Amino acid sequence: MLSQRPTPKRCQSSCCQIGSTAGRAGGSLETGQPVTMKSGVLRGLWIGIDILALAATVSALMYIAFTFAARELALTGQVLVFLSIVMLSSVPLLMTRYHVLCGVIFIALLVSIDQIDQVKFAATLTRLHPSDWFVATHFVRDFDYSIAVQYHRQLRVVHWALGILAVAAPILWACERAAIRNIRPWRAPAGSFAAAIVATFMCFTALLHSQYLRALAGFHDADLQWAYNGLRISSVVLQVGQLTRMDREIKSLQAEARDFGLLSTPASATAATCGTAGCPDIVIVHLESVFDPVLLADYRATGGYLGQMEKKSSAASKSGLLRVHTWGGASWISEFAVLCGVDPTIFGLAGAQPHLNLSRYVKNCLPNYLKRLGYETHAIYTSYWNFVGVGAGFKRYGIDDFIDIRRIKGAPTDWRLQRDKFFIDEARRILAQPSRQPRFIFVSTNWNHSPHGQGSHLETYPGPFDIGKASDGSTRDYVNRLNDTFTEMAKLERDLTARGKPTVMLFYGDHHPAFVKKYAPDLPADPYVRTDVLTFYRFARSYGPAGASPHATLWIEELPTRFLEFAGIPLPPAMATIRALREKCNNTDGRCPAPLKIGIGAVILED
Repeated sequence: MLSQRPTPKRCQSSCCQIGSTAGRAGGSLETGQPVTMKSGVLRGLWIGIDILALAATVSALMYIAFTFAARELALTGQVLVFLSIVMLSSVPLLMTRYHVLCGVIFIALLVSIDQIDQVKFAATLTRLHPSDWFVATHFVRDFDYSIAVQYHRQLRVVHWALGILAVAAPILWACERAAIRNIRPWRAPAGSFAAAIVATFMCFTALLHSQYLRALAGFHDADLQWAYNGLRISSVVLQVGQLTRMDREIKSLQAEARDFGLLSTPASATAATCGTAGCPDIVIVHLESVFDPVLLADYRATGGYLGQMEKKSSAASKSGLLRVHTWGGASWISEFAVLCGVDPTIFGLAGAQPHLNLSRYVKNCLPNYLKRLGYETHAIYTSYWNFVGVGAGFKRYGIDDFIDIRRIKGAPTDWRLQRDKFFIDEARRILAQPSRQPRFIFVSTNWNHSPHGQGSHLETYPGPFDIGKASDGSTRDYVNRLNDTFTEMAKLERDLTARGKPTVMLFYGDHHPAFVKKYAPDLPADPYVRTDVLTFYRFARSYGPAGASPHATLWIEELPTRFLEFAGIPLPPAMATIRALREKCNNTDGRCPAPLKIGIGAVILED
């Protein structure tokens, strides 16, 4: 008596067993053995399911390609983007015989990228940039998942997509494996995978060199980044193309500036010396996600941060509103503008990540100039050295001693616990050390980083602003933390003013935090500047005449020049040249005509 052949252990799933049954039915047809109606129906059903799954996968990919293509601004761009995504989708489909599994993984990847872009836009009003890949790898390498925790609510779609994929992938693999072994005898033609790669490359190359993309390149960076209709593939391709041509574009920029005669040093430029009085110590404090609450309807009558600080301080000071180039995030844009005196977005899309893309080209940033004057240069940072290339970037700007979060004693690595005092105390430690050289210290902070109003800070901090006046939870949370910041900065200003050594300070808000605000209705109207990009700056020094100067509104890239003038330090030739060029276009880099903008950009690149 023959025993029934057992099902192999490697084929225990229902998909495998059905596929095996269907396969045996097919085998009976080939050998001439009788076929039962049940086995024939099962095989037909299984083939139908396999074809339906393949068709659904291809249809989903086509729909995604159509969705991305519809976001483009012209028919030419729509056609090229559609073809590019279709060709790109064919690569994972032809990579193996597991067409459905690879297609589903690719769909999940595209959906996740699009959702992450939407979350980034909601938080910062900027779209995904190729350099964000390096940012993401830095987070993963440092096992830092705080950003995922911060935006976990907004990333629900991504979590669901990855969760479903994690559950579905093993099932799809088992079912496709059974189908491949029993009912899917066909294979993609030889060389089709290589052909798909070549076709994808040709489509994206055609897009990169198209007239449509050349037209997009003529827009200012903000016109591309502030697009409300979603991530555009053309913008990503344009960014990649520009980044790969950076060396050539930088040389072209310098050549054009020379042709326009824009690189000559003004006669008023002075030699690198502080004079007989010597150079003062310099402290710049970057106030993360801080703006003056005087802009808010709830706090319009309080005098705001600047008004309250002037009451507390006896130092000579100058302050006012500050126009910045980012919102909700991307602090590195403000850092570059303050340290190098130029709006990084005039360099195009590369300016979205200046520490990564521009730092290796710049020569004339503020710390480099101060080193020539004999300064020690320090930076105190709230994150790791490799975050968005900040450590290497600051070194190229002229910072010799970069102190990241791992070197700050007692400071938590969790940004949600990083009160300002940890970083201000580190600056005090440096200034307390004996030195024959003047010190330059750049201090980063992180205390008012988003999110706000989610119960993240339950402790109440003393300060000049009554949190009870806030009409919503986000404003209450912001003002509560701002009270702590105000107290710490007032104490620092008081201590440095009284330390007996000439010291000059700059405090500035780098951008607004990412929550909806109720602005005062009587704010001055500016058709060119949104209130969402107005923060503040404050200059203070321990020497010279006391009393505040009249307030003036500045662009953030003007700060280095105005700050050196306030400190009594002669301008370097590069900054004098930039100021002369900038005065011809209302002191705004972004509004300058193309030749002047070229000159401003080229000046900080010259040796």
